[in-house]
Amino acid sequence: MVVNYYEILEVDSKASAEEIKRSFRRKVMEHHPDRNPDDRRRSEERVRQVIEAYRVLSDPERRRMHDQRLHIVSPEQTRETIWEHIRETETDPASLSKLLLHELLEGNSERGVEIYESLLRNFAGFDLLPYLDLKDYLDCKFLLGEEYERRGNLKVAVEMYREVYNEELEPPRLCFFFDEVQLRLRNLYLHDLVRDADPHTALEYYREALTLGLNRADRALAYKRMAECYHEMGDLDNARTALHESFRIHPKMKGVHKISQKLGMSPLK
Repeated sequence: MVVNYYEILEVDSKASAEEIKRSFRRKVMEHHPDRNPDDRRRSEERVRQVIEAYRVLSDPERRRMHDQRLHIVSPEQTRETIWEHIRETETDPASLSKLLLHELLEGNSERGVEIYESLLRNFAGFDLLPYLDLKDYLDCKFLLGEEYERRGNLKVAVEMYREVYNEELEPPRLCFFFDEVQLRLRNLYLHDLVRDADPHTALEYYREALTLGLNRADRALAYKRMAECYHEMGDLDNARTALHESFRIHPKMKGVHKISQKLGMSPLK
């Protein structure tokens, strides 16, 4: 079933670029997880759909292809035969990089990952950036990260998201994915990746989380978790330093009773 991005953004199929942009901003604010704390998972999924819809409808060529799938424009305008030709005959990295982007945008994530991994195997030191413009490169990395996260390959997903995050910190800041990627990295560093990690590895994830510009509660949580890791490693001095920083940032943070008792400390007054 073809997803209708006009329905997701709640705009008409003849909507102008400005109308699409206004609706995108409104829908992101409406579905942002911080505004829907009781159902964060669903909110994150809705935000992802809204970002994907805007990414397609804000680009004339992708919008034309989307309209074609919805039969808003005639099938004669299709260029699918070009992609079929590339799939069957091309082996150069430039053509395959464009095919990779096409497959990801079409929702063929598994096929996209197959192309990406074949490029890594067949071309030493391969990188997408020389073959795509910056916007398409960010699209590719974000969608690849999404697919690797879905597969449970969290370390690769983090690498993809981190590349997007770091790139969008640089001028000119496109910021198509910044908030969404920041949220995903935050969840991966503070929760998913550390779930089965040893204390040394978990410490590195918490340090990475602290580079994301987290809010006060999340920064305090990261330092509290670091204190627990240091305690488990027997490094009591660093454990106390980390816990002290957690108290300094958020004196009333919950869940610190156990580690506070172990270290003989109490929140700052």
